[in-house]
Amino acid sequence: MDNLGPAEPWQIRSFPKGLRERLIDEAHAARCSVGELLTAIVLRHYDASAIASDHASTNALDRAVQLAPLIPSMPQWLRSALFRRVAGQLGIEPPHRPRKALTHGP
Repeated sequence: MDNLGPAEPWQIRSFPKGLRERLIDEAHAARCSVGELLTAIVLRHYDASAIASDHASTNALDRAVQLAPLIPSMPQWLRSALFRRVAGQLGIEPPHRPRKALTHGP
């Protein structure tokens, strides 16, 4: 938690009373402040979301690898779409290729 910056006061204007009471009880049982409890909950949520995102990327890439033997027989538009999707999952920026200029007759 050190890299999150200093602790500061924060007031939430509208929060469900039942949830607030539950958080207070859980923080008391854990012997920490409500702020510490909420920070731990949010960090666990972000960590779980990142892990789920990594798994989704891996699954998409696994499916793409399974399609690899079919690539030679795919139409060009489908190959291009597949390659863009895989590149996006990997976070790879495709190389920029200038478009061919249209020429008007001789």
